[in-house]
Amino acid sequence: RDRYQRRVHGIGKNEVKVTACELLSSYCDSVLKTEKETAEELEEKLEQVVTLFSFLSDKDLFQEFYRKQLSRRLLSSKGHDNELLLISKLKMRMGAPYTSKLEGMIVDKGLSAQNQKDFVEHCKQRHVELKFDFSAQVLTTGFWPAFKVDSVNLPALLAEHVQFFQAFYIQKTQSRVLKWVHSLGSGQILARFKKGPKEMLLTTYQICVLLLFNQSVSLTPSKMADELNLPLEEIVRTVHSLSLNKFHVLKKESDLKAPIGTQPFVVNAEFSHPQRKFRVPIAVKVQGDPVQKTDETRRHVIDACLVRIMKSRRTLSHNELQADCVRQLTSLFKPEFKDIKKRIEDLIVRNYLERDENDRSVYRYVA
Repeated sequence: RDRYQRRVHGIGKNEVKVTACELLSSYCDSVLKTEKETAEELEEKLEQVVTLFSFLSDKDLFQEFYRKQLSRRLLSSKGHDNELLLISKLKMRMGAPYTSKLEGMIVDKGLSAQNQKDFVEHCKQRHVELKFDFSAQVLTTGFWPAFKVDSVNLPALLAEHVQFFQAFYIQKTQSRVLKWVHSLGSGQILARFKKGPKEMLLTTYQICVLLLFNQSVSLTPSKMADELNLPLEEIVRTVHSLSLNKFHVLKKESDLKAPIGTQPFVVNAEFSHPQRKFRVPIAVKVQGDPVQKTDETRRHVIDACLVRIMKSRRTLSHNELQADCVRQLTSLFKPEFKDIKKRIEDLIVRNYLERDENDRSVYRYVA
């Protein structure tokens, strides 16, 4: 969408298109992750953010970028007081409907903490012994960005605890269905090497891959993919994180070149790290384009606006309907005339509107 894009030049001839909405959202992400600032400094920066926000013409696009980054912050941290501070400022500027999903995410975070306490108490009452500390965060689908639901075959130890929580949650809320998003999970495992034990902070996929080596000395990515029921691409990305750079937890069994997926890997018994406890990083896999998601949402917003106008006015000319639609949506985004025209045509096809027989530029609402 060229109208709200600016170009940020990278190395050589590569160009990365970044919207002003994304830049402002990324700045918010940086500010809210920082814990060294005083309350006064944070307040001042958030006021500046809201001032800049007021000049954005595509506030719905900012909302989508912000929601995606907020989800990452909430899932990786415990506190959310600063998040509420900015959301309250946006709510004062735009109204409750604009921040309803953001507030819903915060509520989910609080409910998940209560669910965890109830789950621990549930296990104690039924004398269920958890082999390790297990917690699950329950997210409401309508509030959070779309996450890919997977059907990974968890190792027996993990699967047992997932079943414990599932049984607890179904008993507590019988009308809801849990769909697990293991790609967002994380955990800590203790691994023993010749040079001493190490505590590693890993993603759920990394943990699943490493636990496979408790039963097998050597495994190929293809075999891992079959065992875990995950795409080979996902397994290769995970294995690379555990075998490249300075985290050689796994290593190739031989130096012979082989196609991707058929190269066998083994545990690197000689692995060492200066720290006893550390995180093994993995490249973040970007899912979903906020710009594309926003464009899809806008179609529904324009449809609803057009129907609402026509339902109250009954008959309008094309120019009047177009002008009313722009006026009502300008506070959120400025719809282009060509987009409005496409939505009008679609509503005519779906029998929400019809053209006047005597004047084709006049529309009538179909009750």
